[in-house]
Amino acid sequence: MNTNQFMSTALKYRKKYAIWDEEERYMDNSFYGFTRGKVLLCTTDAKISSTIQITYHPFTDGTELYNIFDSNDVVTVTNKIIAVFLNGEPKILLRI
Repeated sequence: MNTNQFMSTALKYRKKYAIWDEEERYMDNSFYGFTRGKVLLCTTDAKISSTIQITYHPFTDGTELYNIFDSNDVVTVTNKIIAVFLNGEPKILLRI
């Protein structure tokens, strides 16, 4: 996905879901995750694949979060944990 496609898709969902208030959910040396409203945004600067477990978030168990860039990428909140798999690409996960 090129930068223009990424920004166009991200801005479309930002407007649709009124994403304004930001709250940090997880951060380490190579991963940053935050929410804006009921949307979880995750990014990394790592080139390796890794799974991050986010425990501080506004979602209840059973909530399914869909990656707006890949409809086959669905994360389900289980035991109050969101397990986000990143492989160098950013994700914007939202509840539909």
